Amino acid sequence: MTLEASIQFAPNVTADVVFEEVAETLIQGFAKVKMGQVGGFNQPTEANRAKQAALFRAESQKGALVVEDANHESMAVWFPPAYPRGAQPKTDDGATKTPAQEVFDLIAEKELAADKRLDMVNKNWYLHFLSRRPGSSSSSSLLVRPVLERASKDGLRCSLLCVNADVLPVYEHWGFEVRETFNVKGVVCWYMVKEP
Repeated sequence: MTLEASIQFAPNVTADVVFEEVAETLIQGFAKVKMGQVGGFNQPTEANRAKQAALFRAESQKGALVVEDANHESMAVWFPPAYPRGAQPKTDDGATKTPAQEVFDLIAEKELAADKRLDMVNKNWYLHFLSRRPGSSSSSSLLVRPVLERASKDGLRCSLLCVNADVLPVYEHWGFEVRETFNVKGVVCWYMVKEP
C-alpha cells in the first residue's frame, strides 16, 4: 500500500499531482511572505516554476507526500517520519552558496537543533509546505487533517515551521503549539508541534 493510500484524503485531494501546478500554487501563495522573497521561490517566472516543480518532484521521489486539491488551488508537502531533511550538504568544490541557500541552511540547522531538543529527529510528520492561491475557496484543512489524524492514530507528533504570522492562528486551530521562535536574517520563524 502506498503512503497516500494509507491516509484517507477527501475525494477532491490527490497525490497524483501536476508538479508545475504545485509550484504555481507555492509561488502565488507565498507572493507576499518574506520567506518567499528571501528565498526567491515566489518569483513568477517560468524558470522558477520549473525549478520549484523539479524540487517537489525530487522530494516526492525521495518519499515526501505531495498532495493538492483537484483544482490546483492548494497544495501541501508532508515529510513522513524517516524522511531525510536538513541543510544542504557542504561542497568541497569551493562553490559559493547563494544568500537564499545560506538562509535556508541556517533555518534548517535551527530546526534540527529544535528537533533534537524535543526528541523528534525522524520521529514525526513534518509539514514542509502548505500553500493556497489567493482568492481560492479551497480548504487547506483537507490537505492537513488526514495526516494529523494518521499521526495521532500512530502516536506520532507533527511539526512545522511557520514563517507567516497571519497563519499562526490556523495552525493553532489544528492543535499546533509554538515551541520555539527564532529570527534568521530578518525571517521570523515559529517552530510548532502538535502532540498525538
